Amino acid sequence: MISATRTNVSSKEELLLKILTPISKFSLHRKKQKKPKLFLPARKLLEIAEIDVSNLNEQVLDKLDYEVSQICRAGSRFSKNCICVQFAEDANELMHWAIKHGALFCITREPIENVPCIVTECPEAVYMKMCRYFREQANIEVTAVAGSIGKTTTKKMVDCVYKTQYNTFCDPENENQIDCVGYICQHIPPKTVKHVQEVSEDTPGCVKLISQMISPKIAIITAIDKSHLENFGDEQKIYDEIFSIQAGMEKDSTLIINIDDEKGNIEDIKCRKVTISMKKKEADYYADRIEVGKAGLTFDVVEKCSQKRFRVKLNNVYAIHNIYPALSAFAAGVCSGIEYDDILKGLENYRTVGIRQNIYTSGKTVIYADCYNAVASSVKSAVNTADEMPVEGKRIVVLGDIEEGGSQSKEIHSDLIRIVDESKFDVFIAYGDKLLKALEDTKCRDSLKIIRCRDRQELNNAVKKQKKGAGLILFKASRKSALEKSINYVFPVAYKKQMLKYYIPIIKWRMKVIVN
Repeated sequence: MISATRTNVSSKEELLLKILTPISKFSLHRKKQKKPKLFLPARKLLEIAEIDVSNLNEQVLDKLDYEVSQICRAGSRFSKNCICVQFAEDANELMHWAIKHGALFCITREPIENVPCIVTECPEAVYMKMCRYFREQANIEVTAVAGSIGKTTTKKMVDCVYKTQYNTFCDPENENQIDCVGYICQHIPPKTVKHVQEVSEDTPGCVKLISQMISPKIAIITAIDKSHLENFGDEQKIYDEIFSIQAGMEKDSTLIINIDDEKGNIEDIKCRKVTISMKKKEADYYADRIEVGKAGLTFDVVEKCSQKRFRVKLNNVYAIHNIYPALSAFAAGVCSGIEYDDILKGLENYRTVGIRQNIYTSGKTVIYADCYNAVASSVKSAVNTADEMPVEGKRIVVLGDIEEGGSQSKEIHSDLIRIVDESKFDVFIAYGDKLLKALEDTKCRDSLKIIRCRDRQELNNAVKKQKKGAGLILFKASRKSALEKSINYVFPVAYKKQMLKYYIPIIKWRMKVIVN
């Protein structure tokens, strides 16, 4: 959250921070939030969810003719007269809390004492069916983005392309869980024509339910990697989960896939298939003549069917792996009937913000903030990108733990150390128990200075000390490491300027929901 720190902040910046800080903390689940116009009596919503109302208890029957303000999950986006759905990991105490604060009744897996409940085998499926109704009423075309990594970047690029010709909605955060997507379905802004939705694969069955909820006309599968292994056990189950995005798609829908990623059964696709590649010319759209310059990436997109070439420019984007999201966005634009020139304009308008692959400066130091999430392949890509960036001064990498490695965690963290050891970095600041444990068993080159940090204070002090004479500092880790706190500590002015750019569209979206 933005903090109005006075340190080295100009009067203009200080004023902006004072204005935006309280707004950015505004919660979407305020009780005064106006209810959407589409909502129905509880009886009608239960019929939509295919729940038999004839055998309900009196506590629920008495509420069937109440108009429902919202379908929600306890503890998030709560409003009075809502129907509260208990997800698998939600404690019974949350249902008591929901009823106490005005929920009509709860949908649960088992009866809960003193709580009016509708008991069903899968409350998440009931939630999906109810929210699907509102998505269908909106009469929009949805583009879904699923995969282990690269979802948010792809979503943002597709949004930039669509906006050149259509009234497009794309949530400014990464609201990709079942309850978040359901909330968005209930609050699609008026006049929206296209909706771009990120889809999480963190728990088994999540992708399928979201797909059935939003019925994508176009779906994009980004890179598949060893993420969420703690929930799936092995990679094949992750692949199957991500490819279940097809569950809510019709035969005339389009699935855009990366054929360089040789994972999952890409032959078992029931709808139209469009392929992208950086390596294989048999793809429908492939990248050629790739160049990395001071301004960012440029490359050709070659369209197989016409053999036409289109020069793409990505400003302030340097990591080669970002070509895949751009190829996907280009293909989605063509499938949506957008003119080629507008597609190129949309991609050129794309900008990185916040702590995702964002590159900016503080004095003579380049800050490469890519610490929202991490897997081994994204760490390698970030390190390789930093290696190729022309900077003066020492190169520093701040690396934290990867939290979703499951049984392969030790192997993954050893790979991270090897990646850094083989890079051009001069200083390696390691933060996190898993990384420090792996360092005990790994020998690195003598020229690589390694600093081990066991807590936040040690990390902050190390970065602050090493920044003197630094030409570039890369911050990369899983979300749990919260490396942005250290960026804020060491580079407060530069960090806050970037976060203002990040928060403004989020605030606009939240205020729009409240007004509507």
